Amino acid sequence: MISIDLINYNPIKKWRPMHGDMLHFNGWFTRWIGVVAGASGNSLKVIRAGTVAELCNYGSKAQEKNTINLDVEEILSSNAKYSVNRVENNVSIWYL
Repeated sequence: MISIDLINYNPIKKWRPMHGDMLHFNGWFTRWIGVVAGASGNSLKVIRAGTVAELCNYGSKAQEKNTINLDVEEILSSNAKYSVNRVENNVSIWYL
């Protein structure tokens, strides 16, 4: 029998923000996805949307309107509220 990894993942505590990382937020009554658009120190600029299609079709004004600032520590210490997907060398890596 051949055994392969179905998912490459790391603990969210090992995540270090990079431009283009995709964030997934799941709260009690709120769910959104976003893309890291910038980082400075412990602050992240994230463009968020309800769906991937919506995020991909944003113009510059919609991007500005839907940009939020998040603290990196909030994400790292979240209790399974956030997950991050990063693609490196055609390999998808999840930080859960």
